[in-house]
Amino acid sequence: MAAVLRQRVFTAPLADGAPPRTVHHRIFGSAARRAKHLIAVCDGALLAGAAGLLEGRRATTNFHVLDLLPEVGAIPVAGREVVRDGNIWTAGPATGSYEAALLVLAELHGEEAAKRAELDIEYAPHPAFGTGSPLLAGPELTKDSTERFRPVNAGARSALTRLRTSQATA
Repeated sequence: MAAVLRQRVFTAPLADGAPPRTVHHRIFGSAARRAKHLIAVCDGALLAGAAGLLEGRRATTNFHVLDLLPEVGAIPVAGREVVRDGNIWTAGPATGSYEAALLVLAELHGEEAAKRAELDIEYAPHPAFGTGSPLLAGPELTKDSTERFRPVNAGARSALTRLRTSQATA
């Protein structure tokens, strides 16, 4: 546990609607506050926000749950893969996680190290269909995607409510 609390970079991964546990939430918040950098990816941004780490900060996440960011005190930024606010980096899913990691790597070890890593992992996205954002996908496909993800959004909202309830009774 002590090693976790001394991390230079801490990540808030995909929360996947998992039921929050107050003790895990507190451990996460404590470790994240001590880290030099926090990377919160996808709905992991909601976990970071629920831990009080995004209060008044600009942040992004997957467009399906972007509307939940104000509920955890964050200022939502749409249409961005990575948003940095101080030592906190938030990202949408997939490519955003790679980009946030490379940007933090550059911050910690220099741009040349990040460039080498980008080459080593052959990170050069080429979207097969060019529909990787609501802007690119257009209104019809975005509406369909939003409808299909409605249960995920409901699960994230429910998890936030359970967490607040458990915090209030703890």
